[in-house]
Amino acid sequence: MSAPILASPPPAVTALQERIAVRDVPGAPSPAAIRRHPFSFDTLTRAAGIGIFVIAFLFAIWAAASIVVPVTAAVVLGLALGPLVDAMTRRGVPAMLAAAIIVVGGLVVLHLAVAIFALPLLGWIDRTPEIIAAMRDKLLPLRAMMAEVQEIATALEKASGIGGDGEGASLGFGVLLNAASLAPVVIAETILFIGALFFFLATRRKLRAAALGVCLTRPARLLAAGTLARVEEALSGYFAVITVVNIALGVVTGLMCWAFGLPSPALWGALTIVLNFAPYVGPAAITIILFGVGMVSLDSIGAALLPPFAFIAITTIEGQFITPAVLGHRLTMNPLMIFLAIAFWLWLWGPVGAFVAVPLLVISDVLLDALQRRSGFGRRTGRGLAAGRKVAV
Repeated sequence: MSAPILASPPPAVTALQERIAVRDVPGAPSPAAIRRHPFSFDTLTRAAGIGIFVIAFLFAIWAAASIVVPVTAAVVLGLALGPLVDAMTRRGVPAMLAAAIIVVGGLVVLHLAVAIFALPLLGWIDRTPEIIAAMRDKLLPLRAMMAEVQEIATALEKASGIGGDGEGASLGFGVLLNAASLAPVVIAETILFIGALFFFLATRRKLRAAALGVCLTRPARLLAAGTLARVEEALSGYFAVITVVNIALGVVTGLMCWAFGLPSPALWGALTIVLNFAPYVGPAAITIILFGVGMVSLDSIGAALLPPFAFIAITTIEGQFITPAVLGHRLTMNPLMIFLAIAFWLWLWGPVGAFVAVPLLVISDVLLDALQRRSGFGRRTGRGLAAGRKVAV
């Protein structure tokens, strides 16, 4: 009896405790049930490992933003343009030529837009001091209240020992220097974006075949192929509808600016088309711009307030009624999820993050739906991140 006990190694403390708990305590849970408990040591260890990985991953994509951001934007846009490349290849156009046609065509459209609107936009940027002066003069009734607030703030600064250092005059020079220093970075990221978009469109099928080759079983390959197809379909449908809606919104905004007597109405309409791809952030920027232009161009504060308020009414109708009706319930996102996604990616990647936030949310929604279908959870409803809608397009 003693030889086997002496020959075997002593049991671990945890295993001994489990044996005691199972054998000596009536109704005690089994060791497997203990390990599956949501607050067991194994579960907490896995959760901590996942949390550390997520934090490390977010830090990595933040530190490598100059590379990750343009590549991510290129992949998102490439997924949306994938069906267009497939349509051209089915008509006998080589994939490399189709990608070149799309990229060069986009660059030509961008060049024409810059050639048309660059001079008016630069003129308004040069008039920024005039706009600020006009806002200061027309907001004169509020200056007394602001002066009192400034006096209170100055008193608090003196009481706390924190004072100004007289460097406010150099703020404008600092902004110009920062813009000049960022110009090479922006050019390099633009070139990286164009190159990544071209090669992604040209080698989509090879990349897809390589991704499916990683899947070892046939069901896994079928699931991955269907998920990739749904991602491309969802993104292409989203971008197609949003582009049409934004063009219509830009035309209406331009006509509204013309009706209120604002100068350069076509410029503000074109700016609306571009900035409205970033929900919440873009319309807010257009509202501020219209208010500033109205302050320098119109006679009174009341007249200057009419264009931004009219734009808010237009965007409210567009966001609450027109876009949901055109997209349908299958692509109607939860506003809270959109707001949180934009806030997160804007914090992580800056302005570009606001533009890619919703497409990344669409991709995450499709991937989550695929995982739910694979596990059997949510198979009948097919619901994803956007509560109350189906992901499949």
